[in-house]
Amino acid sequence: AEVLAFNRANEYVTAATHFRNVAPSSQNLDIDGDGVTDTRRFHAFSTTVPLNPAESEGIHGGRFYGGYLVERFSGTNFAWQSWPGFTGGAALAMRFNSNYPSTVDWVLYWVREDFKDVEPEQNVFLGPQSSLRIDIQEVNWNYLDVGQLRWLVRANDKFYVSQTVIANTLMGRTLSGTQLTGEMWAEYTPVAPIALNFDQANASFHTTTQELGPIQGVGFLADADDTSFNRRFRLIVDGFYLEAEVIDVIDLAPVISVEPVATTEAGTPAALESTVEFNSEVGASLWSVVYGPGTVSFGDPESAQTTATASLPGEYRLRLSAWDDGQSSFREVVWIVDPAEGPDLTAIELWRQDKFGHLSGGVDHPDAALLADPDGDGIANLLEFALGGNPFIPNSAQLPESGSAEIGGERYLTLSASRNPEATDFIFTVEVSSDLADWHGALGDDVVILTDTPSLLEVRSAQPIGPGAPQFIRLRVVKTE
Repeated sequence: AEVLAFNRANEYVTAATHFRNVAPSSQNLDIDGDGVTDTRRFHAFSTTVPLNPAESEGIHGGRFYGGYLVERFSGTNFAWQSWPGFTGGAALAMRFNSNYPSTVDWVLYWVREDFKDVEPEQNVFLGPQSSLRIDIQEVNWNYLDVGQLRWLVRANDKFYVSQTVIANTLMGRTLSGTQLTGEMWAEYTPVAPIALNFDQANASFHTTTQELGPIQGVGFLADADDTSFNRRFRLIVDGFYLEAEVIDVIDLAPVISVEPVATTEAGTPAALESTVEFNSEVGASLWSVVYGPGTVSFGDPESAQTTATASLPGEYRLRLSAWDDGQSSFREVVWIVDPAEGPDLTAIELWRQDKFGHLSGGVDHPDAALLADPDGDGIANLLEFALGGNPFIPNSAQLPESGSAEIGGERYLTLSASRNPEATDFIFTVEVSSDLADWHGALGDDVVILTDTPSLLEVRSAQPIGPGAPQFIRLRVVKTE
């Protein structure tokens, strides 16, 4: 059912006006630290004070929340075409001109309390048929480099943004409904008054639409950045719509409350103090691990109040899921695990944690074994570490390189090998043989060191290559402990 329809039919202003009927706040300061005064204009982000003018609040869908931030670098004068707000012939708009590099962050969302045909004792869920749609009358994104325009959802008292980015090629036209069944979402934490940027590079899109729970609001996030001059930002929206499922409270999924988990050491149990409220006698719950560097053992994974023990230090995200009468919900909590007291880990153990901690089971995964070769390049993990290689990038060129060199009219076998400076508990020995059976590596008698640094070993044979007398050279690497 369509539960939100904010469109031109809701027009109530015939001329441009400010958001909140108040001019934007303005600051002149050196934002980027280059010694030149810049300009910042904004309407502070808020989840309690509507962003639109007060006269719209009586119109269904007319009330929305959020905020925006515009920063102009190397100058203090904006040439506003119209104040961010409303214009006749459009539902809402933001537009300005700038003859200096500028950035824009804009967040708008509508709250569940203003959805139509939704009673207080009902909740809204994003189900298989749910979709979001935005109608854009005009957008001059080609004047300003748009980093992203994404869907925004508020659920579980958190904001989430979609992995899907509305492409620039779709701007300036009515966008058909975006089905949300397979959408993935990342947490987004705007902070009043102006911390609105979404860190796309470090975002973790691991939440599915079905896991979001009852919807508290929907909207969109717009981001634009440009380093050029004489640019213009213009976004005029005709409508924003949501189709979703309305469910009576009696059919709601279990209500989960997850308490923070105290920091513990690896190998030491941590108390998980959580609760689940079921609507029937057949509800069930289960703890699981979203991510973490090692394995986690739960005292009773089917109990909300239990213990968790991690095998390795690091950051873990635990999830408590619950099911009841066909409905499901979940909550997550971050748990920090410190290294256990005891002997310090060796350099290769730290390397294994770094390289294999993301795998299920961490260093206990089969690919993390010292003699395993996960990239199939013929170099086991033990030798990958010693030579400074990467166990997931095939690179046979990492192996020692043999050759020959002429010295005083005689030719000698040579060998060059890269070394990992952290491999201090490994012994690198170059040996020579005439029959591949007996190998010798005595300095002076058998081999001569040319270069010996923490990252490079270069050696030649002590005896020249004679006619009819075969000679072989090899590198032997031994772990001392």
